[in-house]
Amino acid sequence: MPTTAGKAEFKALTSFRGFAALFVVIFHYSGDFLPNLDFAPHTAFVGKSYLWVDFFFLLSGFVISYAYGHQFAGGLRWASVKQFAFARLARIYPLHVAVLLGFLLLELARVPLHAAGLVALRPFSFDMSPYLLMLNLGLLQTTALAGTLSWNGPAWSIGAEWMSYLAFPLLALPLMRFGGRRCLLPVGLGILGLAVISGGGRNLDLTYNLGALRCLFEFLAGMALFRLHASLQLLPLRRDGLTALALAAVAGTLHFDIPDILVPPLMALLILALARNEGTIGRALSWLPFLRLGQISYSLYLVHMLLLQATLTASQVLLGQDIGRLLGPGASLAALLLFLAALIPIAALLHRRVELPFQQALRHSRFARVHIYGVAAAPRAGLT
Repeated sequence: MPTTAGKAEFKALTSFRGFAALFVVIFHYSGDFLPNLDFAPHTAFVGKSYLWVDFFFLLSGFVISYAYGHQFAGGLRWASVKQFAFARLARIYPLHVAVLLGFLLLELARVPLHAAGLVALRPFSFDMSPYLLMLNLGLLQTTALAGTLSWNGPAWSIGAEWMSYLAFPLLALPLMRFGGRRCLLPVGLGILGLAVISGGGRNLDLTYNLGALRCLFEFLAGMALFRLHASLQLLPLRRDGLTALALAAVAGTLHFDIPDILVPPLMALLILALARNEGTIGRALSWLPFLRLGQISYSLYLVHMLLLQATLTASQVLLGQDIGRLLGPGASLAALLLFLAALIPIAALLHRRVELPFQQALRHSRFARVHIYGVAAAPRAGLT
């Protein structure tokens, strides 16, 4: 979770976001990439780990409300709206563009390889077309303008979150006044919305088509979760027992392939429990390596598909086919662990050299000083 200057950090949530990102990575890496690594006979957990994106959406609504909700509780001011939107764009956009640049360079490298017959798919076609690249650059990949996942596929969720950020000031105006049991109403409305767009809630794996609505409904629920957290003591949630129960419930629904619609409410309970936990689980998740994993989770999430695609291209050139098809179950598991071991330092490097510096550069740029904050004003403390 991004931290908030001047405010206490929810360390358990920060750390757990790192684990959620790893679950999504394993979901993507163990599919077509490593076809002989089949977890399905043993557990549905890996195959259902696309649902950890729903955890991100809920958590995003919670954290954004924590950091910015007070700015809009009393009304909408254009200056506050403008500063909020710019702060969020500075947070998500530089790394998004950097990774897209990596995909662009890879696609350019494929042009002579395709001409030589070393790779099959024609570069800049199908889901890698220039038109779809423009949509990705505009954070419009979850609109009706796109008919498929494209370029950096997992980044569909970044476009979806951007839409929710734009809606946040209007949503915060009434929601930041909610308290107590009234907060359960927006949570219920969010879950109902998910059920409607997913045809009853059996499968929430909605991305380029209805991904923006999937995010918005869960972002709304996350906002209400923060108000519930802020207005109630919820003393039992500080104990390990309920946190462990929430963890077991989420893991169990994924393991046993329970209908998707039941997972977000349990993840909402898990967020509340982790935010409140003061026991052994909270202290364990405050361990520095876990915190570091959470802090690089955005980079981890955005760059993992680029590493996969670069590996596939190299294996097609060197081996004549995707390397995963040559590996048995044991070798596939070893390859998965190797990729995770390589991915974490790559993500850490991007976090340190791209994500943080460019965010700060944008927020302190001349454009921001003049057009966003005013000539004499400094950027407000926000998510970093």
